[in-house]
This record gives sequence, structure tokens and C-alpha cells, in this order.
Amino acid sequence: MKKSDISVIVVIYVITFIFFVSTLAFPSDAQIYPMIVMAILALLNTLYLIQCVMKFAKVKKITNDYPIIFASFQHKQFFVVLGLCILYIVLMSILGFYSATFLYMLGTMAFLKVSKKPLIITLVCFMAMVYATFTLFLNVPLPTGILM
Repeated sequence: MKKSDISVIVVIYVITFIFFVSTLAFPSDAQIYPMIVMAILALLNTLYLIQCVMKFAKVKKITNDYPIIFASFQHKQFFVVLGLCILYIVLMSILGFYSATFLYMLGTMAFLKVSKKPLIITLVCFMAMVYATFTLFLNVPLPTGILM
């Protein structure tokens, strides 16, 4: 068992719990999809926990794998993407969800040097999926921004 396994399992459970509590404020119809996703996430995380405990029972050792994981950490890439995430949050309140999401995905994938064809396919499919899921299926109002 590795230290990173423990960290990932704990973080996933904390995030799932935070989203679960947040989802309770949604209208009942809008809770269905997020609850299903969270249940699947919790189930998969629990299966991973069981797998890690079984490995630990055999080896009886926890190894520190953080130096290996972070050996090739790219500081510039991390901080640029973090900055783009913060800019995305700001732009969402100004431009609205769809415009800000489109610009965020375009900028992030361009920075990460995703080639043109996969970039366009990803943008179109993701935007269509989000529109169909949240606007058409769940009827969840998304931020429109002050300019829209």
C-alpha cells in the first residue's frame, strides 16, 4: 500500500461528501443525476479502498511514493492551469457559463498543446453534452453572466 493511495481515497470521500451536502439544496429533480454520479464514485472509491487494504494485509507495509510521483511535477503548467481556473470562475459571472466554459476549455487545451482536430471535437461534444444534460434534461439554470 502506498501513501498516495491513502491520500486519494480520503480526498475522494471528502469531495463526495461536500458535493452530497451541496446537492441537497438542489430541487429534487435536479438531485437525481448528481446523486447517481456520487453513489458510483463512492462505490468505486470503496472498492479501491478494499483493494488497498487487501494489498496491505499481504505486504504489511506502507511505502512513501510521493518523491516518485512529484519527480516530474511541472510547476509552470500547474500554475498556468490554476490561473486559468481562477479566470474561468471570474469570467463565468461576467460572460455566463457557456461562453466562459468554451473559452476556458479552448485556452486550457491550446496551452496544453492539444492538436486542432481533438480540440474541436472535444469542445463541440462537451458543450453539447452539458447543454443536453443540464439545460434540456435537468432544467438546471446555469449562470448567464452580467453581459448576457
